[in-house]
Amino acid sequence: MIKEYALDPSLLRNWKDLRYFLETMGVTQGRLIARYPKRWKALVYEGLSEEIGDVERKRIEERLSTVNEKLFPRRGRWDDQVSWLENAEAEHSRAPFAGIVSLNNPRSNPSVLLGDEVHEGSEAWAATTQIEVRRDPKVMADSVAPLLRNSQEIVFIDPHFSLTARYTSTLAAFLKVVAQGGLTMRRIQYLCKASGDPGPFIRNCMVVLPRYVRKELTLEVILLKEEPGGEKLHDRFILTDRWGVQFSIGLDSHIKDQATNTIVSLLSDELWSSIYRKYVSDQRMFEQVGAPIRIRGIA
Repeated sequence: MIKEYALDPSLLRNWKDLRYFLETMGVTQGRLIARYPKRWKALVYEGLSEEIGDVERKRIEERLSTVNEKLFPRRGRWDDQVSWLENAEAEHSRAPFAGIVSLNNPRSNPSVLLGDEVHEGSEAWAATTQIEVRRDPKVMADSVAPLLRNSQEIVFIDPHFSLTARYTSTLAAFLKVVAQGGLTMRRIQYLCKASGDPGPFIRNCMVVLPRYVRKELTLEVILLKEEPGGEKLHDRFILTDRWGVQFSIGLDSHIKDQATNTIVSLLSDELWSSIYRKYVSDQRMFEQVGAPIRIRGIA
């Protein structure tokens, strides 16, 4: 669903080309730019055409200052002795990109897309913001893996979360992917709906959940209840500090029936912001029941 492209910094040599690629890339378009190498933005600045004027250069610099949300962290190998394209081709053979977009293709590499020929109808450039996936823990986790590996805050939201295998199996699969990212996590939470006396649920969480949480992670389970006349706790999401997705059915698996699917949809920037504020911020629209249930992983 999210495609990571290696984008040759020298492609963005003027305002026209930079605007095209930045407007067609981003989470809401299903395409992200690999931050390859780490100083990718600096290479864009260095590659700006000498023919552009001060006004155009200033315009480009202002746009590049807001590009981080479109960049996908890539901890890849880099050799200063060869060109960007040679590095990208070598990196692609180690950990594939969705494609390499460059000014030229001297080695006729089928994974290289010529920047002047890229358009919405290109098969290799096609992207989607919605996919249908089987409700299998690994398949569900793989569908959002790029988001989970590259975020430092992750909030799972499913009002009907329970300590049954249908939920714990997907939670374990999601958190396995999170751990693979190797980032220092600021927040991992699971928000669900409070029902009746929370005491037994809290005690069972402390006993059951540690075996499903990776030992390098800490999970907080937070119980919420609806305010009278307010928003309903119904929808299912995974929110991060940068992006968000919605699962049409839920964050639980349905392993016994492999034909059962769920639709995974990327949230627009505006919708992500609204939902994050509603569920996660200090101004959330639901009342928290008790303190967060802190689970230290042992898996």
